[in-house]
Amino acid sequence: MFLHLQKFRIRLLICAKLLLPILLFRELELFAISMLEKSTPLNSFDLNQCYLDELPDKLSSNKGNESIILGDVLLSDIKPTPGRTIFFLETKCQSPDSDLKYIMNLTARQACSIKSAALNNPNFQVFVIFANPKVTDKENRFINVIQSYKNVHLRQLNIWRYAKDTPVEDWVLRNNMFLSIYPTEHTSDLLRLLTLYRFGGIYMDLDVVVLRSLENVPLNYLH
Repeated sequence: MFLHLQKFRIRLLICAKLLLPILLFRELELFAISMLEKSTPLNSFDLNQCYLDELPDKLSSNKGNESIILGDVLLSDIKPTPGRTIFFLETKCQSPDSDLKYIMNLTARQACSIKSAALNNPNFQVFVIFANPKVTDKENRFINVIQSYKNVHLRQLNIWRYAKDTPVEDWVLRNNMFLSIYPTEHTSDLLRLLTLYRFGGIYMDLDVVVLRSLENVPLNYLH
C-alpha cells in the first residue's frame, strides 16, 4: 500500500512539473491579449473617424482646378458591371491624425498593377475603390496615367452604407470590425467579400501585375 502511494506521489509531482510551464504560458498569453484589447478603443476611434465619409471643410470647399472628390461607388452614375469588373481596394488610413489621409496617393507599383489590368482586359471595367473619402490631385502623374484608360474608374465607399442590406449589416453597424486586434487587415478582408457579394467579378491586390486576359477566370474570384 505504501509503495503504491509513493508511486502516486511521484506521478503527481511529474504532472505538476509538466503543467506549471503550460499554465504560466497561458497566463502570459491572456495578459498579452488583455493589454491589446485595452489599446483597441483608441485604434477603433481613429479608424472609425478615418472611414467617415465627410471631408474637412477646407478640403471640400477649396478644390479649384487642382483636385476632385471621388464619387461613391454606390451613388455614382457609372457603377460596376456585375460579373465583368476587376476590383482593387485600398483600405489603409494614411496619417490618421492629419488631413493627408484624405489625399489619394498611388505608388508607381500600384499604378502599374491597375494599368496592367485595364490594358489586358479592355472588355472589363476596372474599379479602384478607397475605403475613406479621397480628394485626387490632377497633377499626380500616376493618377493621370491610369485615368487615361476609359475602363478605369476611381471611387470611394462608406463602409456602413456598403454593408447595408447584406448579411453582415448588423455586425458592421455595431462596429465589430474595429474590435479586432488587426482592424485594418480584417476590414480589408470584409470589403473584398462585400464587393464580390454585391457585384461579382474579380478582386485583385494592388501589387498584382496582370499579363493576360482574365476572360476565363471564374466569377467571384479573389487573387
